[in-house]
Amino acid sequence: MISYTGYHIPLEKLSLLRNQEMQAKRLIKEFERKKLVLDKISRFLAQADRSGLKPEQWDRFPVNIKDRPVSLSDLASILAQTSNNENYIYLPESLSIKHAEHKRGMNSNNMIPDTSSDGPAPAGQTLILSLDGCFLVRNRRPDG
Repeated sequence: MISYTGYHIPLEKLSLLRNQEMQAKRLIKEFERKKLVLDKISRFLAQADRSGLKPEQWDRFPVNIKDRPVSLSDLASILAQTSNNENYIYLPESLSIKHAEHKRGMNSNNMIPDTSSDGPAPAGQTLILSLDGCFLVRNRRPDG
């Protein structure tokens, strides 16, 4: 029995050491993966800093258009302005475009204002626009 115990104890120790070695290798691989992610984040933040993508370098201008009657050409113009370039970015939150028949005398509950007091309605006015979002506009740089 003593010889079996003398053989079995080193086997258990060997098994425990192998498990610890596997766990250590797993932890090293996980650490290396996390280090790669942190390196990528650091490079991204450095590039963003060089490109002027700091929050303090941008002004926010909210857009909140609710149930506004527009013509198709006005809608095209509004949507064209929601594009992005190096000096401003539009961050959309919601967009709703509904088709509405224009009838004289409808009130705002029917989403078309009564045009009898506001003058004639724009030609081709058949859409109701709701648009929420925000423009981020780059601050002017001191160098121009």
